[in-house]
Amino acid sequence: MRVKDTEIELRLREGENTVELKARNKLGGETTATGYKVIKGDDDLKIIPGGSTIIDGKYDFHFETYKSPKIEWLRHYTVPLVADSKNQWVKYMSLKRWVREQIPYKESRMKSHWDAQRILQAVWSDSTIGFICDAYAATYTSACISVGLNARMVHLETVEGSGHYATEVWSDDYRKWIFMDPLFDCYFTMDGEPLSALELHNLWKSKNFEGVEKRHDGKSEKVHCDTPANEYFNLFHDIQLINSNDFLSNPFSSVLDLLTLKIRYIRWVDESNPRYNKFELTYTILLFYYLPKIANNFMIPFLIPCVLLFLVVMVFKKNSLKIFRKSN
Repeated sequence: MRVKDTEIELRLREGENTVELKARNKLGGETTATGYKVIKGDDDLKIIPGGSTIIDGKYDFHFETYKSPKIEWLRHYTVPLVADSKNQWVKYMSLKRWVREQIPYKESRMKSHWDAQRILQAVWSDSTIGFICDAYAATYTSACISVGLNARMVHLETVEGSGHYATEVWSDDYRKWIFMDPLFDCYFTMDGEPLSALELHNLWKSKNFEGVEKRHDGKSEKVHCDTPANEYFNLFHDIQLINSNDFLSNPFSSVLDLLTLKIRYIRWVDESNPRYNKFELTYTILLFYYLPKIANNFMIPFLIPCVLLFLVVMVFKKNSLKIFRKSN
């Protein structure tokens, strides 16, 4: 076999041939081998893929570009963490642990914009700054991408409406997405195999937790059917996949990015969590997210001058009334 630019020259014998191909991306990540069966006849050639068929989705996933200056900046810190390991799983664990150690968990004083560089520079320069779950998920996602691994953010939500951001990473060994939470440094397994967010949702729905364990801090904790309502596992009631991971090139600005579909998300819909009522969703976001922000940023500064003006007018009226009475 000889590779020339984008073409591959093969020497094939008559009959059935087996070809395996794998690729390396420009950040150093390598795909698993994909097999093809090539059947050479007298006058024809048949190529039969040995793996699963790739199905195109309705919405394109927006991948981070390897040319991003912020990726290069992040690689300066992430590459040394995984340079000595050939094992993909170990790389994921090392990066997850590193992200958890870097970012203090506390109510945010500044927006993360899901920008790993912004987040890390902020916490490294000021020990009083911290972030919540979305910053951990975004930083871990970008850290994985920076060393050639594939990752995406996910949003989880309980029946009561409590939300949480985490991450899914692609495993070549298990050939599927695997749920990871860098904030709580945990993931879930069933009979020893790591689980995806969708698998966890289906387990939550069926209440069949036999063999399910939550793994964190090097320990295992069994999940039971009588899980309390506020237990972490109930977050898997509703799962949404963020359909991009290019936050270093295109930082997230606000919830409005999701409403205007600048950043798309894909929500899993079934009998346990039906489709959103779009009008109700928009009303809820406007009422409970944007209205308080508008009140804090505009109403209070506007209200103070109005109150002062009202007091001045009342004092002026009172003095005018006194002068009128004296003149009469």
